[in-house]
Amino acid sequence: MTTAPGTTPPERNDTSSGAGFFGALFDFSFTSFVTTKLVPVLYGIVLVMILLSAIGLLTRGGAGVIAAVFVLAFGVIYARVVMEVIVVFFRIAEHTRDTADAVRSLSSRASAGPPPAASGPRFDPQTGQPLS
Repeated sequence: MTTAPGTTPPERNDTSSGAGFFGALFDFSFTSFVTTKLVPVLYGIVLVMILLSAIGLLTRGGAGVIAAVFVLAFGVIYARVVMEVIVVFFRIAEHTRDTADAVRSLSSRASAGPPPAASGPRFDPQTGQPLS
């Protein structure tokens, strides 16, 4: 996350660090996600299942060989895309939370007082001509 110069990023409860897996598992406020930590494990399990399915198809011989190649190729691609979509949904949620935190931080600083006067030339909003 990028921040404006002179500002500090808001505090965040990142899913990749902090309380750890079991801390996130028993987080009843749901501020950290367990799913993003489970995706690599689920992907590995799905790959093993695809491999076992392909081996089962190979033992049938004939058309089973073609089916096994199809299951291996498209099964792995499909599993990867599904897992990436899951991760993308949760990353969107994380980035949305970061944006909301940044807006809250900026709005709390804005209510503290007026911003410093802008430097540089000033222009008349009606005519667009420089003011003296």
